[in-house]
Amino acid sequence: MLLPDARAREILEAQLRLEVSEGHPLFGKPVIAFARCTRCDEVLFSVEDDPARFVQVHLTWRQGPETPPWPATEELSFPLVDSLSEHH
Repeated sequence: MLLPDARAREILEAQLRLEVSEGHPLFGKPVIAFARCTRCDEVLFSVEDDPARFVQVHLTWRQGPETPPWPATEELSFPLVDSLSEHH
């Protein structure tokens, strides 16, 4: 489901920043949440400093940094619809 609500995006972006630690591929990267699976904790983010980079992240909702490779992150390829077609 797309995330048109700015507050929902902010919450997910803040959670990702909380969870990633040094050594994670998204550590220190500015991201924008744009979609979320309503059946799981996976969120789609675009990486602001690389406009062609999209990632699917499984948030853990832990209240602190995770040990890499958590939160699990999958780089998506184009077309995005093909990358997401296998998501269950």
